[in-house]
Order: sequence, then C-alpha cells, then structure tokens
Amino acid sequence: MHSNLEALKREMLDALRDGDFAVFHGSTHGGEGGSAVYWDAERQPDYHAFLAAAGTLGVKLVIFSEREFRAGEIDQSLDELEDCELTHEERRSLERRLRDLRVFEGRTCALRLTFHYEAREYIFDLRTDWFDDFLELRDEIAARLPEEDDEEDESLGGLYSNN
Repeated sequence: MHSNLEALKREMLDALRDGDFAVFHGSTHGGEGGSAVYWDAERQPDYHAFLAAAGTLGVKLVIFSEREFRAGEIDQSLDELEDCELTHEERRSLERRLRDLRVFEGRTCALRLTFHYEAREYIFDLRTDWFDDFLELRDEIAARLPEEDDEEDESLGGLYSNN
C-alpha cells in the first residue's frame, strides 16, 4: 500500500482543515462492542471519499491519529525471540528481518481517521507495508513463545490446605 505516510499525513490534515472539520488529535481503538465499521481502504484508498461521507452525514468532529514506529517495538520483539523455541537458522532469520526494520524508526507507520455517527464508529485505517510485515513477524514470534503455566504459587510452602 504505502511505504511512507509522512506526505499523506500532512495532506490529510490539510483536507480536514479545508473541509471545516473539527480535528481531535487522539487515538481510537475500534471494534469495541462490535460498533466499529471499517472503510475498505484497500479497494477505496482515497480518504477524501471517507471525509465526504462524514460531511454528507453532517459530522463535524473527526479524530485523527498517527503511529510512529519506535525502536522499542523491535527491541521488545527481539527480547521475546530469546524465549522462543527455534532452530538456529529460524532465530537468525527472524532477528535479521527485525533488524532490517530499524531503517523505519521514527517514521509514521499508521494513520487513522475516525468519526462517530448514530452509535457507530467509522474508521479509515492505513498502514505501511513494512509495518504490516512487522506485525506479522510479531505474531509469528508470539505464536512460538512457550505457553505460561498457570500452576498455583506454592511460595507459602504448603501452609494452606488444598481442600
């Protein structure tokens, strides 16, 4: 889809301002309670149509959010990778793929426009291809982490009965 969202971010903010929308710089989580409706940005990638729909409905407030890719996300994934049960080759491959993503540190990796109308949250969501790759890597690592045991804490030395 997009490799760099910086120019698009500025363009979106200008379009919001020109469209007489009140812009709330925040974040939305979407999908809570099943009330979120996502714009098909893959088939209809023009955010202008999304804003036109909002304007037609009389919406005046649009939430604008952006996500910057941070080194800590890669570092956390590398730390989790240490706990995975992998062959040497698998570990090296995943480490390399994660380290290759460091060139994107500080760049905008996701943009979102959201408005509320009649108890529904309408969302236009864009992510860069490289951030999608990172999310897939993160999911792959999470799937390879050993499951945590839910054994009871026996630090009380059996003081209490299990009856």
